[in-house]
Amino acid sequence: MQVSLESLTPILFWGAFIALMYFLLIRPQQVQQKKRREMLANVKKGDNVILFSGIMGIVKDMKDNILIVEVAPQVVLKVVKEGVAQVQKEKE
Repeated sequence: MQVSLESLTPILFWGAFIALMYFLLIRPQQVQQKKRREMLANVKKGDNVILFSGIMGIVKDMKDNILIVEVAPQVVLKVVKEGVAQVQKEKE
């Protein structure tokens, strides 16, 4: 049995298409998720955080998956760690 190039063309096309979709869509999303997990794992007391709601504050305490964030003097919020959109390390 001899395989011709014409019979392999659809297989090669779909293989190339799947590889292209992986490198254009799936892989960048995985890299972004990994960066986010690392960012959340490295949150510590004193970090300035911006929440997804747009509220900015300073991490005063951490308990498991909950952050205590001070947004103004004497104003403290309890937020879930996954609600943090961005972390800015304390300025030295």
